[in-house]
Amino acid sequence: APGYIDLLDKTADLLKKMVVKARAGSKTVISGLPGSSVFSSVITVPALSGKELQAVIETQAGKLIPIPIDEVILDWKPVTGVAQVKNQPKQAAEQSKTKTMQVILTAAAKAMVKKYIDIFKKAELKLASLETESFALIRSLVGRDKSIIAILDVGAVRTNVIIVENVVPVLARSIALGGMNFTKNISAMLAMVLRSAEQFKRDT
Repeated sequence: APGYIDLLDKTADLLKKMVVKARAGSKTVISGLPGSSVFSSVITVPALSGKELQAVIETQAGKLIPIPIDEVILDWKPVTGVAQVKNQPKQAAEQSKTKTMQVILTAAAKAMVKKYIDIFKKAELKLASLETESFALIRSLVGRDKSIIAILDVGAVRTNVIIVENVVPVLARSIALGGMNFTKNISAMLAMVLRSAEQFKRDT
């Protein structure tokens, strides 16, 4: 069955009703992209800048992303600055140190992003930006804490697992397993209707 992202008119109408019910004072919104639909990875690249850095990142992205690079919107930002990486001991006397930097690479399919833009346009809302769920969760739950933190976001049909270090999602995975799976298992094991199984799950 199609999801909300594929039912543009229905989803736009639902958003309009939500805005009215919430008595929102602004029409400007920021939307989150689901982790299951976004590629994200921390990569190490030479410490370059400008077009040289862009070319290296696009080359790396082309090797990692499972769909053609011209079909995605690519974004990246440095996460640790510049680091000195020493060569092997035997080569150290002959070669100089190599400067590298880490960047967090994020890619989303252009077709999916267009659907989001169209939905918010139909809902008469101004879409200021799109961000991944992982960054939204880090901002709201972690803040500026630089510790190594695990975030487990259990939804109805999927679970996001995010490992955060120094306020950066060094690992983000989406698993097709959520609360509904637990409800169905309880229903089957205890011979309950789904509504009763859901309440039993919440109570325990």
